[in-house]
Order: sequence, then C-alpha cells, then structure tokens
Amino acid sequence: MSTFDYYITARGVVERGLFYNYLHELGYKDYIYTREEMINSLYPFAVCIKRKELVIIESAMMCYLNDKAGRVKTPEEFKEIIDRMKK
Repeated sequence: MSTFDYYITARGVVERGLFYNYLHELGYKDYIYTREEMINSLYPFAVCIKRKELVIIESAMMCYLNDKAGRVKTPEEFKEIIDRMKK
C-alpha cells in the first residue's frame, strides 16, 4: 500500500511546527517538501521510520486506506510509539 509507516494528523501551524521540530530533533529529513510547505499544509504528515523521512500526503485515498489500516495517529500517539521503540 504505502512505504510510509504512519500518517500524522497534526492540525494548525503551531501543532504542526512543534511536531515537525520534534521529528527533526530525532533525525528525520524532509522528503520533497520544504519546512514551510509542511507546516502550512492542511494535509497529514507521512513518516517512514526506517528511512527517517517526512513528507505530506495530499491523496485523500491514501489517507482513507491508511486510516482503515490503523496507521493514522495523532502527534501524541506517534510520540508514544517512538518512546516504546526506544526501550
């Protein structure tokens, strides 16, 4: 289906900016889009844990399919997943 592990539903410029900064502190790199485009977008972030890549997904179909697969998370849920992986 997708090479991205999770889709993150951060909303608003502040929440998106904080989440974007959090991922960059963990070593994630932008894929295709710039920082400004990602923070100002209304679309969800897509995160690949293995490649440490971050992008926005503009496809409603991909968002729908990944939601059905249980891969759409809030920033808080994603941070919990990362914390569990560190242990």
